[in-house]
Amino acid sequence: MRICAAVLALLVSSVFPSGASAQALTLSQCLQRASQKSVQAIQAIIAERRAKAATRESHAQRLPQFFFSGQLLRSDDAQTNLPDDNNGTFAVEQRLFPFNSGWVRGRQEDALYQAAILAKVESGQDVELTVKRLYFSILQGQDAERSIAEVDSELRRLLETVVPKYTVGRAPAFDPVKVRVALADLARDRGGLEARLAEERETLALIVGLPDGAQLELVPLSTFPSLPGPDFVAQALSANATLKTQGKKVEAARLGIKAAEYLRLPDLVGHLDYNYAGYYTNGMTAGWTAAVGMQFPVFDWGVISAKVAQERASLEQQKTQLEADRQKVLDSLTGALGQAKAHETNRRNYLELLPHVHEVAVAGVTRYRRGAMGILEATDGVSLWLNTLLQERAAYYGYLSDLARLERLSGDSLKVDYER
Repeated sequence: MRICAAVLALLVSSVFPSGASAQALTLSQCLQRASQKSVQAIQAIIAERRAKAATRESHAQRLPQFFFSGQLLRSDDAQTNLPDDNNGTFAVEQRLFPFNSGWVRGRQEDALYQAAILAKVESGQDVELTVKRLYFSILQGQDAERSIAEVDSELRRLLETVVPKYTVGRAPAFDPVKVRVALADLARDRGGLEARLAEERETLALIVGLPDGAQLELVPLSTFPSLPGPDFVAQALSANATLKTQGKKVEAARLGIKAAEYLRLPDLVGHLDYNYAGYYTNGMTAGWTAAVGMQFPVFDWGVISAKVAQERASLEQQKTQLEADRQKVLDSLTGALGQAKAHETNRRNYLELLPHVHEVAVAGVTRYRRGAMGILEATDGVSLWLNTLLQERAAYYGYLSDLARLERLSGDSLKVDYER
């Protein structure tokens, strides 16, 4: 009976596994999932749909409008009925070009729709940058955990020598306390690192739309892409999605001024009515009417002038924002490029130092065990090795983050392959 129960439990556990499932994702997979699952990307898609609907509405208002109206009258004295008291009318109304401002408003909505499309691209690039930064930060944290574990092992090897040497038959000396403090510092750093990694993994899992309880595993990176060429900044400014979006908003603001100025022109409306009318429903006759009406603004207490002034102020605001964005993008490009060069240099220097500091750390522990070196020199050598390991990883992932930032600022003019 126990054997049957054990077999049944094994089958159930294989069909319904307990615990969270681990899912290893590459950077490209994370980016693809985020473009479909992230809240920011979805909001940009909704904003684009709204702008598209507003454009359709604006264009539809410029087309002929069809109406049907009818009236049925009954009274106790049919003698008082008028010829059109009983009627059914089919009407067509058209606002005539070029005086109606709706024609310009349609072009303005087109410009705003193009701005919404570019804003969706911009939001997608923001999501990509966020995903890349989280991906790089998580990998950096995992590498730091491995480095701390390696150094912790070396310190414990040192402690194995220190404890018997100073705790047998006498009070504890400085040497074991020094090593234990170094181990406690490593445990503190590891605890903070684990907390940060858990938070970043959860954030990235939410962005890429993983189900609740799924463990996020990332495929490591080892490539070191090269920096862009000398003409990169100029190309990036012309392709930046933020500047393109703001440029379309400036264009829309200009059209808004023109549309407001059109309110001063006559408003021409064409009507074509075809109806049946009569005193009684059984005696209605057919007829048609065509007319062109004109409405000319004479005095409006400055309403139109105020609208034009508002549109002009909006244009100046959008132009000022475009210049502010251009300066900000230029500063960010220059800063990110400079940081990337600095990280590239730092990583090269730390890579050159790593073999030497590792040799010093291992040799220091060995020499201390032989009594040829003090505890301060031995522990300082191990700490120097750990610091060099962490700084090299920080420079590497900092360089990748700088490239991701340059990608975001440059639109489509720069594409970096991180997974070669």
